[in-house]
Amino acid sequence: PSPQSSHLNNDLSEVTTTSVHRRLQHVSGPEACNNVTQFMCWLICLDIPDHENAVSRLREGESLYCLNPSIYAKSGGSVVQATQPCTDNKGIMGNVMNDACMGSWLPSSAFVKGYALERDGMNIADLTDEERMHNMEDHYCHGGTSMYMDGFNWQGTTCVIYLFQSWVLSTQGQFIAACIGTVLVSVFLEFVISSRRTLLPKVPVGWKRLTSSTVLYGTQITLGYFIMLVVMTYSGPLFLCVVIGLMIGHVGTNHKRLLESSSSSGDDVIPPSDGITPCCQYDVGTEGKENTGTAASSSQGDNSSGDLFLDEEGKGASECC
Repeated sequence: PSPQSSHLNNDLSEVTTTSVHRRLQHVSGPEACNNVTQFMCWLICLDIPDHENAVSRLREGESLYCLNPSIYAKSGGSVVQATQPCTDNKGIMGNVMNDACMGSWLPSSAFVKGYALERDGMNIADLTDEERMHNMEDHYCHGGTSMYMDGFNWQGTTCVIYLFQSWVLSTQGQFIAACIGTVLVSVFLEFVISSRRTLLPKVPVGWKRLTSSTVLYGTQITLGYFIMLVVMTYSGPLFLCVVIGLMIGHVGTNHKRLLESSSSSGDDVIPPSDGITPCCQYDVGTEGKENTGTAASSSQGDNSSGDLFLDEEGKGASECC
């Protein structure tokens, strides 16, 4: 085999090792990765193969490429052909959604410039060991993702995009603020649910009650789906904040009923028709109690009481139930 083919074969084990850690989380550009232990390939920050020896490889005339190793082997070691599927029409290597692209160290090609491992405009080969360590620890996280694809992450190297595209939790302070906000939203959601059960029966029947019910229902559904999306980021701390917030809200809205039950049998301690999720809470019924989710009896011809909160099939409050 040719020296180039042997070189690629030696790097394949390193490439395979780094490709295992991929997540479907896009970055805005090469500058989003730290370019010391990570580089952009396939629109994400991948671990640099053999990053411990990256400086010595650069000084020995090698370059880091984001390429398709299969095309490189079939083309007889053509870096041009191998990097083409991994390069966009502006010539930015790694800025293409192609899961066949991987990182590989190869002898520098005169026709294709290797990946620029730079921080603040300086090549990492020209930085001191202290400066390189500073760059590795300079950022709390890199890039951004709205969902970790490899399960729960407790402190991922990729930043969490919190609900909106511009809300990137790129610092520890921002992440802590997001955790506090998540707890507060979860607590507020439980109070909205409680308000639908306790306040609506006190509102006079008519447009005022309908308007109040609609506003509270819309607020409940909006907050419920917001915290659902937070959980779907697969950020472990944010998930715990959702659970803690819902628990605090549950205690805050139910402690009197649970601690001061007037029923000796305890039948009124736990409502019989609690929804399974925050966006699936059943509607209030007569005198502030929850409906059981069954159709109203035909003998109850007058539906002017709390039964008006049921839909025509007598189901719960939310269409997601």
